[in-house]
Amino acid sequence: MLPVKFDFTINEDRRGTNFEGVEAGPADPEGAFNLTVRIARDHLVLSVWPVKGEITQVTDQLAQILGSPKAKPSVCGFGDCQDDDKDAPQQTTLWEFYPATRPEVLAKVKTFLGIS
Repeated sequence: MLPVKFDFTINEDRRGTNFEGVEAGPADPEGAFNLTVRIARDHLVLSVWPVKGEITQVTDQLAQILGSPKAKPSVCGFGDCQDDDKDAPQQTTLWEFYPATRPEVLAKVKTFLGIS
């Protein structure tokens, strides 16, 4: 279960499925929590920002469902690896899986995100 409610946009293309979430509710869009999950053929990338408070729990919670990520999460700060529209620290985590298990991974992620 996510620590905050998100409004999600889902995009699918030849590279995979992207879930882009912005904190729901009256929060200021400039300070809202953001969450992106990209599921490709054989890997998943989770990005959350800004890295503060309860949003930092998301990686651990997803690891309980998917197992350990390939490596420890990396955290980038402003000017390190940020896109122009993200001016807060971002945490990125990578999981790898066998392509044959992608439908199962996709179903688990949808359940985790609260998307039916």
